[in-house]
Amino acid sequence: SRVLNIPTYEIDTEIYWDPSDKYYEKIRNDKERDKLLKALIKKKKWILEGGYTASWANASLEKAELIILVWPPLWKRWYNITKRTLLKQTSKKQNLSGFFALLGWTKKWDKKRHKFDPYKKKIVEFKSADKAIAWVKEKYS
Repeated sequence: SRVLNIPTYEIDTEIYWDPSDKYYEKIRNDKERDKLLKALIKKKKWILEGGYTASWANASLEKAELIILVWPPLWKRWYNITKRTLLKQTSKKQNLSGFFALLGWTKKWDKKRHKFDPYKKKIVEFKSADKAIAWVKEKYS
């Protein structure tokens, strides 16, 4: 985002999760979520951070010019989730059941990888965010 000077939007906090909930337990209703996503992707330039394979998110994948997938190995994702939770580096509180749910969710994520297949011509994939950032700097600076 900083390299390209394009605004970034977090799909979790700005579209999916209900902002009135202090934990990650209550999602927005479908109508509100879809309206927010539609408004976001109508903008001239945007970067959407986060990955969703549910059909409601397809509009963002279809509209995207480029999809950068950062897909670290499972052990690294578990480490990052644990570290982030212990250091409380999230915008919302996370209870213990939410922590374990997130660990399970990230394990299932690999099985949903095929849902990105229709967009493979737009996809560039990296094992780490650092490598993705380096690629963007090299390609667009």
